[in-house]
Amino acid sequence: IGSSSGRGFSPVRKPASPKSPTGASAEVAAPGAEAEAPPPALPQEEAVPPPPQGFELVVRMMSGEVIMSMTGADLYLTRADLIGHLLQVAPLPATHIYTLFVGEVVLSGENALADCGATCETGGTLEITAVLSENEFLALLLQTREQILCQSQSLDGKRDFKEIASFARPPQAVLETLKKLCVLWKVEPANKTAEGYWSSAKQLLGAESGKTFFACVREFDADAEPQRTVAVLEDYCTDPAYAVDNVACVSKVCQCLAAWIHALHKYSRSIL
Repeated sequence: IGSSSGRGFSPVRKPASPKSPTGASAEVAAPGAEAEAPPPALPQEEAVPPPPQGFELVVRMMSGEVIMSMTGADLYLTRADLIGHLLQVAPLPATHIYTLFVGEVVLSGENALADCGATCETGGTLEITAVLSENEFLALLLQTREQILCQSQSLDGKRDFKEIASFARPPQAVLETLKKLCVLWKVEPANKTAEGYWSSAKQLLGAESGKTFFACVREFDADAEPQRTVAVLEDYCTDPAYAVDNVACVSKVCQCLAAWIHALHKYSRSIL
C-alpha cells in the first residue's frame, strides 16, 4: 500500500543478531526467559595405580624357613642373579654353596627360572627351595685364589711376575696358561695368535705393577658363567702337559695360576 505522498514504503529492517566469538550468529534470549543451564560436569574418574610389575619370589630352606623374599622378580633371573641376592641377606658359611630347586628341577649353570619350567602371573608369588651343602671344590678354589693374591703382596711374588712379563718367547706351558686367562677374562688380543695373546698377557702383568692382573683373579665371579668357564678351560685341564706339577717344572708363578685354573674348572663343573 503506498503513502499519500506517493513515495514507496521502506520496510523496517530486523537488527542483525550479535556474532559469537567464532563468527556464527548467536541466539539472543527473549526478555524474561531463563538462561539455559550448562550441562552438569561428568564426575572425574579416580587415577588407577599401575599394575604391579613382576611377581614376588620367596626362597625357603628345606626346613620351611624363608631366607629371602624379592618383589618385582621375573622369570629371566638366573642362578647367578639369585645367588648374588642370597649372599647379601643370608651369607654362606665358608666352603658351602646354595643349590636352588624350582619344584624338583635344579636351577644350575646359566639357566633362568623359565628354563626350569617356572611360571607365575604378574602380582603372584613363586616359591623355590634352597639347599645348603658343602662343596669341596669351592674350598680348593678359595685356597688357590688366596695363594695367587698372596704373591701380589710379597716382593718375591712381584719379582716373579715381572720376570714372566720380560719373556720374549715364553715356554709353551707359560704361554698357554696366560692365554687361557686372557680368554677367561675376555681380554681381546690384537690378533688371535700366540704372539697376540702373549702381548695382551704382558700388558696385564705390567699394568700398574700387576694390580690389574691380580684384580682379575680377585674379582672373577665363578658363579656367573660356569658353562662358558668349563668350555674355555676344558682342553687345558684335560691335557697332561698342563697338569699343575708339569707347569710347576717351568714356572713357580704359573704353578699357582695353573692350580687356580684347575680348581675353577672343577668348581664350575660341580655347579652345572
